[in-house]
Amino acid sequence: MRKATTSRQSIAIRSLMTLTLVFSLLFATASSVFAADHVGTIGAGGGTISFGGGDVVVKAPDGATKSDVTVTYTALTAATAPASAPDGKAFGSKIFTLDTAGASFSRFLTVTVKYTAADKAAAGGRDDNVALYIYDTSSGTWLENQSALPNVIDLTLTASQQTLGTYALVLAGVTVAPPPTTAPVDTTTPPDSGDMGVTIGMMLAMGLVGAFFVLGGGFMVAR
Repeated sequence: MRKATTSRQSIAIRSLMTLTLVFSLLFATASSVFAADHVGTIGAGGGTISFGGGDVVVKAPDGATKSDVTVTYTALTAATAPASAPDGKAFGSKIFTLDTAGASFSRFLTVTVKYTAADKAAAGGRDDNVALYIYDTSSGTWLENQSALPNVIDLTLTASQQTLGTYALVLAGVTVAPPPTTAPVDTTTPPDSGDMGVTIGMMLAMGLVGAFFVLGGGFMVAR
């Protein structure tokens, strides 16, 4: 009896250890996938790192930095962006920060951002209405990166710079639907039957009076 109990305890312990190992492996795998899409490293030899499922790509040439620089990608929304979209414009599908903890580069990096067909459609169907902006911390405003090169085939914009920061796709020519209109309400009050009766009665009375005067006048002339 004691041997059977010990055997069951051993099986339970081994099962618990197996489950713990499985969950540890799953957690480690999930963590590595999350980190791979949100954190990248640029070394002295340069390289390419991508974020957001490949929608944001950073390329560094050889010698851009002397030591490893960690780049952290953080996706933002219109609600979490550091400032609202420029007047008359709207945010596109990408708002994000590339943080290097203050590190800069001695050579230019390229940042390529992919926009969507929905971005283009919202911008009046024009690729040139889709622009890449960078947030200027000193002025607290978004500034257009006018040097960003468009690729209308791949639907991308590529900027070259030595420092990274907060970026956004900004759309011009956005059509705002007018508010729905409602049909005007007819406030005319139709006359009730009592009003109609009075009106007709008055007209009949006036007609009789007029006829009386006409007939009376003719009678007097005849005499």
